[in-house]
Amino acid sequence: TPRIDYSTGAKAFLLEPQSTNLIPYSEDFSNAAWVKGNVIITPNQGISPDGLNNASKYLGASTNQNFGTTINVSSNYTYSFYVKAINSPFIRLRTSDNSCWFNMTTNAVATNNFASAEIKSVGNDWYRISVISSSFTASNTFYVHPHATDNTTSEMNGAEFLLWGAQVEQQSYSTSYVPTSGATATRNQELCNNA
Repeated sequence: TPRIDYSTGAKAFLLEPQSTNLIPYSEDFSNAAWVKGNVIITPNQGISPDGLNNASKYLGASTNQNFGTTINVSSNYTYSFYVKAINSPFIRLRTSDNSCWFNMTTNAVATNNFASAEIKSVGNDWYRISVISSSFTASNTFYVHPHATDNTTSEMNGAEFLLWGAQVEQQSYSTSYVPTSGATATRNQELCNNA
């Protein structure tokens, strides 16, 4: 969207708005901030979308798995994750509000209970899956789960997939990934000025 400086007639095109990733450990899933129940997380098991060997492998050890982190949100939010399936036909994003199952075979949104959801290829069999909530609770836990079938709450025993780049933004749209390593991080808005 162009913004015109009327004193000079120059146009400033907004390339991307400012955004903050509220998840303090967006890549270090072995950190205690990520609660693990019947889940084994092994770091550095694959090349992530940033080209480094820093993707983690998720291994589920039963049909009752929990893997998530709790943060505070005070308005509508967008939750996203980069995932690469190994043997998990479905991967679910879940929060305290709702769930969405993504079909990793057809690379499509399956059952969705959020306001909206999206799966987007980023190359090398990696996908960014995201959901947008229009109803929220102030203290929210953000989970990711593997499943053998759509629209089930039983996790897949022995499921494996790669994951990287978790993000929660307090706005009703997603922006590019903002990495964090112990605290929230903000990317300033990006403008392209054309006189």
